[in-house]
Amino acid sequence: MPLAEAWPWLAGLAALVLGFWLGRSGRRDGRLEAALEQRLQAQERALGETLARSLDRVSARAAEGERRGAADAAALRTQLSGLTRQQEGVGQALGALQRVLDSKQARGAFGEVQLERLVSDLLPASAFRMQAALGPYRADCLIRLPFPPGPVAVDAKFPLEGYQAWQAAQGDAKAAAVAQRRFRRDVAAHVEAIASKYIRAGETADFALMFVPSEAVFAAVHSECRPVVEAAERARVFLVSPGTLWPLLNTLAAVLRDVRFAANTAAMQAQATQLAADAATLADLAAKAQRDWSRLGQDVQALMRRADALALAGKAFAEGGAVADTGAATELRATD
Repeated sequence: MPLAEAWPWLAGLAALVLGFWLGRSGRRDGRLEAALEQRLQAQERALGETLARSLDRVSARAAEGERRGAADAAALRTQLSGLTRQQEGVGQALGALQRVLDSKQARGAFGEVQLERLVSDLLPASAFRMQAALGPYRADCLIRLPFPPGPVAVDAKFPLEGYQAWQAAQGDAKAAAVAQRRFRRDVAAHVEAIASKYIRAGETADFALMFVPSEAVFAAVHSECRPVVEAAERARVFLVSPGTLWPLLNTLAAVLRDVRFAANTAAMQAQATQLAADAATLADLAAKAQRDWSRLGQDVQALMRRADALALAGKAFAEGGAVADTGAATELRATD
């Protein structure tokens, strides 16, 4: 209790003690008793008012706390309702994803979409093709690399059913072992199919990629099914996940840039060689034209001399009746 509120109560207590002491001493003055009585009554009233104000404040604080508690409870209920809806949405999304993963065709489309997104983010459109024809088969993606190594086929249809059965049987050691062997057989069969379809001498690179669209599945295969991975590598089929395919595509993009740069350099060198040959041809033509022009000038000069000689001969004939053996005739013979 604050000191300002406790002071009237302390004063009343002091008055009571003083009255008790005076009563024991035998000094009973009527006026003093009346004053003390009034003082006590005043202190009682002040104390009652103080207590009433304190109770009012406590009641107001309690009401405010109740109001805030109700508001917080309403907000909490709203948040819980939103979380419930979000949880339902996540459950529906997971159910849809599970249905996608349970269907081999839908799972292949899902993996293909994820694969296309990765490839299109890192390679130019001219460097790859989705659903590319390779003989009678179609690869989910064909990365167009020049020889060597040549175009690289990527398959996105990972056999997930065996993996799901293996994970579902983890509580039973015997069932888990059976499911793991089945999963290994499924992966080995898929590796063999990829190698036979997408590794074609003279048409593709001597290896292919199996895209695993889940990092968890990729890690489980490498950690717990190492013989499967080693068999795939011997068959020249390499397993890649989104995380491992990304740096590989970056490397391939750098290779393609180097190839384009080398091709541009070779083209520039060929153009420079052709330009030098054209310049030499032009110089030869210019020299020939100059020689022809000089010969033409000489022929014109000879023609002019012959014309002058004929003119002199005609004039001499007209004057003398005969062509004398003059310098004009000599000039005419010289021109012959």
